[in-house]
Amino acid sequence: MTNHLTTDGEYALAGELAQEFMEMVTALKSRARKLGISPQQVADHLDWSLEDVQEVESPFGDPSLSMVQDYARATGAIISIEISNYMPRSEATVSAGSVHRSMVDDRRPQVKWEESAGTPLVLR
Repeated sequence: MTNHLTTDGEYALAGELAQEFMEMVTALKSRARKLGISPQQVADHLDWSLEDVQEVESPFGDPSLSMVQDYARATGAIISIEISNYMPRSEATVSAGSVHRSMVDDRRPQVKWEESAGTPLVLR
């Protein structure tokens, strides 16, 4: 398996993405509490155990994306995901019998989690 996180910048980007994921989960948990939705109500609605809900809500948990999407749905929110090129990609060219690699950086869109005027939480 190829390791795509080969530079310090790419490791930093992975850290930023993990932080953004945690901020999204925190926003969803805050939304649930503001709406008066308890962890037990989320568990009952999704037919989950209370431990599953705690996995999503805990800052030390490691929930899957599908778990977070289900949790969002239980609180009346949706998660909108955009896929874009944000990691450098290699371009190889052959010249005089040798291979030269150059890195092309694609700028990653700026993201911010916020509650929209309606009920869904959207990525802007």
